[in-house]
Amino acid sequence: MRLVVPILLLAVLVFAAGSAARTGTVVHHYGAFKDGKLAPGLRVRATRHGRCGSSSTIDRLPNSWRCFSGRLLFDPCFSPARADSRIVACPERPWSRRVVLLRLGRPTGVWQHYKRRTDFPWGIRTTNGKSCFSLAASARGSVAGRRITYQCEGGGLLAGYVHRNTALWTIRFARHEGVRSTKQVGITDVWN
Repeated sequence: MRLVVPILLLAVLVFAAGSAARTGTVVHHYGAFKDGKLAPGLRVRATRHGRCGSSSTIDRLPNSWRCFSGRLLFDPCFSPARADSRIVACPERPWSRRVVLLRLGRPTGVWQHYKRRTDFPWGIRTTNGKSCFSLAASARGSVAGRRITYQCEGGGLLAGYVHRNTALWTIRFARHEGVRSTKQVGITDVWN
């Protein structure tokens, strides 16, 4: 019995320390290139030819682009930090290590900041275990009077914008578009 109590106490302390460490939302910044080369850890899923027409409408990091390959839209894509780049990396999702490389017929040009709401990150992970990506370029529809702003992997959606009035940011979650109400969920991670 003497051995069980200290082990149980240690387990409670470790659990409490782990819970206390995640009291706020963590902000991640995506890095596709390092020293002009694809960042370590990224894997190329496919290479295609394409073009980039403007700065990203989803991400506000420097050298983020809105690109096309045939009829496919990729937003955001990232180039090395130079104005004459002829290659961009387009991640599948903010948290993904897989990218599509687009080889461009002409250089990306000079990146310009696209002015948008700063409470609209590219990707969100919620306290109810959902990983959700921005629909900024194609958002349609609403739920419970709020615009649908994110699609979640495995089902569900987020509506409205991020609320940053506490250390753990929040947003509204719905299981699908046809519901009449949403519930507030915490945001553990965002990708800007």
